[in-house]
Amino acid sequence: MISAAAWPVATLIAVFALRRAIGDAFKALTARATRLSVGVVAFELAESTAKSWGGTAVDELRDAASNAPVNDSSSALQESLSDSTPADYAVIDLGEGREWLTSRLFVAVTLVARVRGLRAVVFVVPEQLGLKVLGTASVDALRRALEVRYPWLALAYAEAWPAGIGQAARAFERFGNPAGDPIDGWTAKRIFDEYKKSLQHKGIPGPVTSGWELIGTELWERGQWVTGQLIGELLGSRLVRTAVVRELDSTSEEIARQVLRADGDFVAVVQSDRILQSVINRKSFLDRTAKSLADGSPQGS
Repeated sequence: MISAAAWPVATLIAVFALRRAIGDAFKALTARATRLSVGVVAFELAESTAKSWGGTAVDELRDAASNAPVNDSSSALQESLSDSTPADYAVIDLGEGREWLTSRLFVAVTLVARVRGLRAVVFVVPEQLGLKVLGTASVDALRRALEVRYPWLALAYAEAWPAGIGQAARAFERFGNPAGDPIDGWTAKRIFDEYKKSLQHKGIPGPVTSGWELIGTELWERGQWVTGQLIGELLGSRLVRTAVVRELDSTSEEIARQVLRADGDFVAVVQSDRILQSVINRKSFLDRTAKSLADGSPQGS
């Protein structure tokens, strides 16, 4: 226990002693950032800034029943799944609570996470000034929570692999190794189609429709609309609600201290009203800070 506590204590002492150096490192990191925009999601790219999966890909994967029938998004979804550009996190806009089904959220933390390398999800709701952050969760934590609450989703996903690519042995080998090599877009699209097929029913699915949602003309899908309350129930303490608050007068030292105190590998950067600004790869920042302290270099390079 003593040895386990020694490193965190030593780190805190070092951080306090060299807090100005850490602030300078963070300032240098921010100066190298490049601001980009994809769809309605704006984010910054820097050595410790996480890469976002957003824009069209998120809009087409979600169950946007108010905008277009789910079964009409196959071509757009195939295009987004064919994109092999790595991304650290996804911004999930819950809207008014009828934007995402649990069945589609499960796809985001399994199939899309496999294709794009997602490691975190940031849940937001629209506000007048932007997207308000509800919390951040790891992809693994969200996947496990959905599997426990809705075990048929994992079953449908597992069964979709052999049906999707026609090679059961290869499918289950890959399914059992979600951190393995990314799959190609054609295979991902086939798997997604088979997954949907097993969860959808034309016409009323039975005398009791509880647990099913009408998503098109007489088309039902086994799932539940995702709300902020449901996410809180699913994840509990695994939903990280703390965030780094950055205002115009915030110093780099203050921001660095908030990053160090935060939880998880990724932390949302927000304004005081929790409007999302960016997401920082906290683990990368901690590694860079530790290396900077060890090398005696305040530049974080």
